[in-house]
Amino acid sequence: MAWYPAVLETAAGEIVAEASPEQIARTLQNEALKSAEDAGVPAAGQLVDTHSPASAILDAANDADLIVIGSRGHGGFPGLHMGSVSAQVVNYAQCPVLVVHPRP
Repeated sequence: MAWYPAVLETAAGEIVAEASPEQIARTLQNEALKSAEDAGVPAAGQLVDTHSPASAILDAANDADLIVIGSRGHGGFPGLHMGSVSAQVVNYAQCPVLVVHPRP
């Protein structure tokens, strides 16, 4: 059963529609690809629905020269510098991995 897009009622009684996770992911992907294109960097994207993000990234990067992955670094332990997904990608990738941390 699909729950998205969700229709919510605000405290003021207004009705608003919330974007689905797929719509949000597609928008973010389009923005990232546009940014890469504007910088003259060749890039491609693929949306994947999976329960194992690390496996999906590793599968998609099978022929890659470099994997660039973001890291929130929380995973239940705020002192960690890398999250569990990026740690798995770093440990199992067949090519170099660049982990990008958010600005403080």
